[in-house]
Amino acid sequence: MKSRLLLVALVLQATASFGQLSVYHCSETNEIGWSVGLENPPRDNNAYQHCKERGGKFPVLMLTNNGPGYFAIVGGQNDQGKRVFGAAAGFDSDESALREARSQAMFRGGQEKTLYTIASGSRSRPKTNNPTSTTQPAPKPDWNEWRNTACANLQYRNKTLEGYDWNYQVHMYFQVKSNFKVPVTFVFGLYDKNGKMHFGDVHTLRPGEQQEFVHKMSGRIIESIRITEVKNAQTGRSLSCDDDGTKNPGESERDLMLEINGYAVKIPDDNPRKKHYLQDIEYARKDTKITEEGYINVLIRARDGLKQLHESIKKTQDWQNNANAQHARFNEEQKQKAEEQRLAEEQRKQEEQERKMASEKAAFDDKMQKGDAAMNNRNYPAAMSYYQAAQNSTTDANDRARAANSYNAALEAKKTADREVRVEQANIRDKDENIAYGSMATAAAGAMAFLKDGYSGKGFAGKFLLGLGYEHSPILSNGTGEFAAAKSWIEERNLLTFHTGFSLGVLNNKPVSIYLKPEMNLGMSALVSGVSGGYFSYGGAAVLQLAVKPHAKFSVFGEGGWMRYSGTFKYDADAQNNTATDDVREGNMSFSKLRYGGGFMLRWIDKGQGKETYLRPGAFYEKPSFFTSAVKPVLSMNLQVNVYSAILLDFTYTPKTFIPGELHYPSTLERKDVNYFAVKIIRQGRLN
Repeated sequence: MKSRLLLVALVLQATASFGQLSVYHCSETNEIGWSVGLENPPRDNNAYQHCKERGGKFPVLMLTNNGPGYFAIVGGQNDQGKRVFGAAAGFDSDESALREARSQAMFRGGQEKTLYTIASGSRSRPKTNNPTSTTQPAPKPDWNEWRNTACANLQYRNKTLEGYDWNYQVHMYFQVKSNFKVPVTFVFGLYDKNGKMHFGDVHTLRPGEQQEFVHKMSGRIIESIRITEVKNAQTGRSLSCDDDGTKNPGESERDLMLEINGYAVKIPDDNPRKKHYLQDIEYARKDTKITEEGYINVLIRARDGLKQLHESIKKTQDWQNNANAQHARFNEEQKQKAEEQRLAEEQRKQEEQERKMASEKAAFDDKMQKGDAAMNNRNYPAAMSYYQAAQNSTTDANDRARAANSYNAALEAKKTADREVRVEQANIRDKDENIAYGSMATAAAGAMAFLKDGYSGKGFAGKFLLGLGYEHSPILSNGTGEFAAAKSWIEERNLLTFHTGFSLGVLNNKPVSIYLKPEMNLGMSALVSGVSGGYFSYGGAAVLQLAVKPHAKFSVFGEGGWMRYSGTFKYDADAQNNTATDDVREGNMSFSKLRYGGGFMLRWIDKGQGKETYLRPGAFYEKPSFFTSAVKPVLSMNLQVNVYSAILLDFTYTPKTFIPGELHYPSTLERKDVNYFAVKIIRQGRLN
């Protein structure tokens, strides 16, 4: 992987690159995915998918920059041999971008001696009218010098442009100009190191003309250039690269053909010697391998031979005239027969076309009838299939438009039917969730009424906890379903919750006390139409509490715990708002969370009644499992109030909390901060 990134970096540094950059960190494999040069959203999506391809499950965006300027990506290792990365973009020089990227890598623990450049480059800044601006445009490849090594009278030069964001594609630009005195055609061939031709296009140039073209390939594979099959574009005969088209044996083609035609018209067409000479000329004209001089010699031989033949038949001119007349009559008869055959062929083609159109129309009507029958039976997928087949079976524009309209009508009917089923299912889910919550809440409230709490001074004390609550928390969702948008959202949902667990005190109410608190929680999206799902969590915490004496009024504590969460989210806008938007979203989350922190407790004990009241504020750090080591934990605040051993109130607030869930479309996500808060009403029951 490192060698591949270094190769890309060398390519980008050798050519004009781009300053637009997106970098994602793949925490699971400690790799990075990145992309440059494209506008958003494709660039962010490409970088995100590169990270996924390298083993990342939850890529984290390190950097995205849409403006021009220089960029750089630097890699290295920390003192434990673990890879670290730094990235920077939008700087005025390559040195500034590299300096910032190296600083970022060193800030993450990279050792200076291990740092290396993964990629760097720039995109030209927009033109400015400020004459004092020091911004330099990004380098572009230059044309090399003119050459004629492949052909003396054809000069060419080229330049090469390479780029990572074209899938390592190489663009080779060429300019060719002709020094021939006549129009020429030639093959401009590009060959690899094994002598295999990859591009061999035929080009035509007039005298002094210059032409430009480009070839694109997936790497630098071209090693040599050859120019072959050089021909006179007017006659089609081969030319030597040393012959500029002006070499002439002394007589011109035009004058010779005038003489040949002058003799030929005076000789009967059926004369074998005349046919022989004319065939020699025709063969020479079509022979692309014959030289210009050879072609002129063929014309000279034909002229001299026809001249001698003409002189030898002057005495039989009357016969020749009669033969010509007979030949003319024969030609006329042949033309008449040919015209009759042409008319017959046209008639046959017209009849064949009519039969084809009739067959096509019958097939079209059959498919349309089957589609209409499927529509009447509410089998919309089958109707869409028949209408699509009908549209593909005809070339008639009106019939194609009719089939397309029917297909769209079937599609809308299918969407409406699917929407009705989906909304009905959402309403059933809402009803089931509301009934389930009502039953559970009633049962929990009834059970809470029977729990009895009180202050315990025993060395070991156990309590059972049961409660109800409310929670406001976020989750990532993604568009789902056949007609839903390909987009992701940050959802804020309101959940009604159930809570149960134990509080087990070891060395209870001693100067040094230890408490173990296993717990389970359930959240439900009840009483909200169009929204369903919730979560289930389990885990626990351990508490170390310190005081100056047993049963002290003031104490401090430290707490650490672990929780496992799994949950779902489903939103149907049509079920909630009675609309037809097909806005359906789903979300899933599965993660664990570390929670650690501490605080203090103020307590008032009524030993005579065996009751206690306390305030227990605390501050905690929360770190979910999808955070990388470089991401800081989230700060959360909690307050517990126990009112005379009658009821325990628990309040939690987390500003700018983490967002759990799966992200399918990162470039569409509108990022926002969400504050988490929850309230629990808990009853405790003593176990001893």
